[in-house]
Amino acid sequence: MKKIEGFPGVAPQATFGNLIYYLWVNEEGELFFQITENVVDAKNPGSHPNLLFKLIDFSKGVDSLNIKGLNPVTFERESSNDKNAPSFIKSVVDHLLP
Repeated sequence: MKKIEGFPGVAPQATFGNLIYYLWVNEEGELFFQITENVVDAKNPGSHPNLLFKLIDFSKGVDSLNIKGLNPVTFERESSNDKNAPSFIKSVVDHLLP
């Protein structure tokens, strides 16, 4: 798994603010993204999942009850317990696949 350096994507959120994300690619050429920052002008901007999400898994929508990604250190599959994950993932996918 390799991070594509030099490409910080900026996805607009549905309501306000932006999400900073990076792209990763594995040995099979599958594309992943990782949300690294929630940029909003608010006192409590909300958390974001720190997992690597396979783009193709969310290209047809986000199942908010079953969000899984890869841990960016161990590359083990984990569930995301972040309540903001569905809307943040949708924002990034909509930005990558308009």
